[in-house]
Amino acid sequence: MNMLIKALKFLNPLFGLLNQKRPSSCPYCGSKLIKKNGGYLRHPADFKGIRKLRVQRYQCLICMKTFSEPIPDIPPRARYTRRVIRKSLDMYFHLFASLRKVAEWIRSEINGTERARIWDPLLRAKPPKEKVRLSHVTCWRWAKKAAERAPQEGAFSGIPQSGALVIDATGIVTKGIKKGLLVIADGVKRVIYSLDQIAKEGGEEVLTISEKLSSLGVKLEEIKVMLSDRHGAYEYMRQMALWWAKHQFCVFHLWRNLFRLLKEYKREAGEEAAKRLKGAIKAVWSANDWAELLLAWGSLLFDFSADEKAKKIIEFVGETLPGATVHLSGVVPGLGKTSNVAEWVFRRFKPRYWILQCFMSDRGADDFLRLWQVYMNFHRYQVRKERKRKYPYPGLCPLEIAGVKTGEICWLDVLEV
Repeated sequence: MNMLIKALKFLNPLFGLLNQKRPSSCPYCGSKLIKKNGGYLRHPADFKGIRKLRVQRYQCLICMKTFSEPIPDIPPRARYTRRVIRKSLDMYFHLFASLRKVAEWIRSEINGTERARIWDPLLRAKPPKEKVRLSHVTCWRWAKKAAERAPQEGAFSGIPQSGALVIDATGIVTKGIKKGLLVIADGVKRVIYSLDQIAKEGGEEVLTISEKLSSLGVKLEEIKVMLSDRHGAYEYMRQMALWWAKHQFCVFHLWRNLFRLLKEYKREAGEEAAKRLKGAIKAVWSANDWAELLLAWGSLLFDFSADEKAKKIIEFVGETLPGATVHLSGVVPGLGKTSNVAEWVFRRFKPRYWILQCFMSDRGADDFLRLWQVYMNFHRYQVRKERKRKYPYPGLCPLEIAGVKTGEICWLDVLEV
């Protein structure tokens, strides 16, 4: 909630400047005794070319300091307009493009050269004239400045929470060193509390796990279920910091753990038997209530308990059954069977991260993760319609799913770009 208020404080002065022709008071001392004090020319680059603006200077008669007339669509001391900067950052994060390709695309729109002569053949009748030399380093600098204004830990503490905590990690490479990317999110509201690179899973100290979660804005007393894979680090974290919460196993990861055993069973028992066994396991893990679960589990035992080749598989399903069916208890309404919030983050993050060229350092990676967290919390789900499959939360972002009214505020407004 605090970051939305911060975004409104950034937007309101901009909208106010659209109808304000001259400053009403001194920005330093607040005095209304000001006078004109000359001016200067600015040549900011916009999508329609380079603009020519005369900026009025003013002087305060009380503190004798001078200041310029504010321009709503041009940041102070910037050579490009706000919409050029905002479009560059949005393309970089949303389209999975490199900084060089983003700079090339923006240059094409401003100058009418390079790629612009491909999509607009009428420009070929005019001699090319390069006006702006936008570099990928400039786009990188814009991202760095935006990261400095990104919300700190606990920025999403005021968001309503469901009581389900999703924790998952994936591997990333920074400067040739493989590390882990840890995601902590709400399993139902889908709000991302933290994106952090770690040396290895479970690297937090015992006495700081609760403090770390609290600093992120997670209300520990409201957590009822922790959803993750069967990695020992997560179970250790639950026992030390969330001992009262139940551990829900992600069914997606259970299938991955079972893949090798199913492959061996298919090679020994045949494709048809493996297909029937896989269908029986799917019926168990996909049960919608306890009656359906008991029926599917009994059917699995009746058909395959006498098969020695399937013994290890049935033991694995039976061992993980209590953790894989926590969602049926109704402890947290709307709790799913998988850690799909984290997988949703990884699915968009991985193709984005592997083409990075300018964030190959720990500090650069941390800056990128801070921006990515804000971007994903404001990223809206697609409005898709298919005959057989329905997609949840069409057109909503995680903050709106949690009940926050974001309106027209986007992630760039929060970063004050």
